[in-house]
Amino acid sequence: MYRPTSISPSTFFESFTKKSYWSFCARSLRTEKKLLEAATNLFASRGFEGTSIRDIARDMGMSISNIYYYFGSKESLLSAILNNNHERLMVALSNVLQQEKEPATRFKRLLRLHLQLAGEHPRETKIFSVNEDHLTPEGRKLNWQIQREMLGIYFKELKTLRKMGMVQCKSPTVTALNVLSVINWFPRWYRSDGKMSLKEVIDEIVDFVMHGILGDEVRKHKGH
Repeated sequence: MYRPTSISPSTFFESFTKKSYWSFCARSLRTEKKLLEAATNLFASRGFEGTSIRDIARDMGMSISNIYYYFGSKESLLSAILNNNHERLMVALSNVLQQEKEPATRFKRLLRLHLQLAGEHPRETKIFSVNEDHLTPEGRKLNWQIQREMLGIYFKELKTLRKMGMVQCKSPTVTALNVLSVINWFPRWYRSDGKMSLKEVIDEIVDFVMHGILGDEVRKHKGH
């Protein structure tokens, strides 16, 4: 038998509205994530200039106006990919900086993890090594801040190692730039279907960098 609800119409409407709002937010976030994934694939395979908003819309099966609703422009999509990649990287590197106290081991772990993430997300790294000129002014500013932040991390670590007498480099800045060059170039040539696994390739690069920076001192940290 039907029993009248004890919930007032205003309370019911408010509850329904909240549920609808959070459902809408969840759908929007899922759509944004799919858009970023589609744009990342197309930018990495065709290049930024070779990809149009129409291409992304076709890949997503949605209208061009919907793309503009979520991101406003192709350049904004590129900036969003950059920001997401940066946040993922910084969370991972910050954990190493906080957890590892021994300087040489910390530097090695930072390098290994940075390479690992670059190898696992080569599309994002590749996109920004060749498409920086296509960023909006805000995007270029963000990218510059990210590069400065990355440089600052390695500069500080190298300066600490030099102070301890473990590094003989004349300029921690130049050495840090060399390290970042190795990391940023790595996704350009690495192939997941190559003869060596990602771990084996990273081991080779880490040994190369550590021997170049620490020399004989690296033997003391070979097991870390």
